[in-house]
Amino acid sequence: MRKMRSPSSPATRTRHTAPSLANLVVNGTAVSDPAPNTRVNLPDVGYVLLNEQSLTGDGVTTSGITVNMIHVVLQQPILGFLGQVIGYQTVGNIIVGSATSSVN
Repeated sequence: MRKMRSPSSPATRTRHTAPSLANLVVNGTAVSDPAPNTRVNLPDVGYVLLNEQSLTGDGVTTSGITVNMIHVVLQQPILGFLGQVIGYQTVGNIIVGSATSSVN
């Protein structure tokens, strides 16, 4: 990871994040500057969220943001009566590079 910023200020009502990655390859694809909440599926494993951004607060008196640069969600299939996959259950999370900022 080269840089990760998530500044917030009581003087402004804007949020700014500027993450970038160096030499990251996810499922065979090089990723350097992912858009917010970029999802890459990992067959038989789960998925990865890159530049995951979660907003908090009411936007009037409170405001916040959490940015996770890499969030790996591990899942296992839920099988139906006849063995077919009817859904997925999250069994683990791995987060690399997390920043939280808020103002009240």
